Amino acid sequence: MTSTTRPRTLSLGQWTATPEFVAEYLSTLDSQSSLYSDHNLVPPMALAARTLGLLIEKLGLASGTVHTSQEVTALKPVYLGQAISAQAKPSRPLRRGQWKFLSVAFTLYEENADGPGQKILKGKTTVMSPVEA
Repeated sequence: MTSTTRPRTLSLGQWTATPEFVAEYLSTLDSQSSLYSDHNLVPPMALAARTLGLLIEKLGLASGTVHTSQEVTALKPVYLGQAISAQAKPSRPLRRGQWKFLSVAFTLYEENADGPGQKILKGKTTVMSPVEA
């Protein structure tokens, strides 16, 4: 890829924000807040975590990959039962010694019968992977 080539956009698919998905995420936190369950909301960081998992799977990153940073902007609330689609745009990887650094911008959308709707969350994640010999 040359410096003038635009990064390709990857589809990360579509999923539904289920109560089980939210319960599993919340079980990993040390919080007694009922904010999300009282209002049928999906935590934005649960969506970011799901997106990171999908990215690691889609990009086939090496064992030993480390998540180094995350930026997330929630644009609107997401409710249980809402269909979501995600797209990602990886940057050009940078190599430093035995590590490869990769930043990926991502956007999540409301999914409806006509396809992707309004943006609901956007962000950027960076990972470092060991360079395979």
